[in-house]
Amino acid sequence: MNLFLRLFLFLIITIFWYVGLFWYSLPFLFWYSFKCQPYELLLIGLLIDVQFMTISTLPMYTLFSFGWIILIAWLRPKLIVYTSTV
Repeated sequence: MNLFLRLFLFLIITIFWYVGLFWYSLPFLFWYSFKCQPYELLLIGLLIDVQFMTISTLPMYTLFSFGWIILIAWLRPKLIVYTSTV
């Protein structure tokens, strides 16, 4: 995936999360997570939680992005069509 498309998807996901259109970002999240490493999503979650001052409450965006990373790390090997073992 080239850098322009990766940055574009990253910005779309960030805007959807920031505005509150979380469910609309799920297809972009799924595609971004399988094409790139999803660790950047943790940065989005942290920054949005800091922006909304969720220090005294539960940081939902950070927890979701951490859970998403764990889910993708578990799903990615199961969804790969071609494996290196013969």
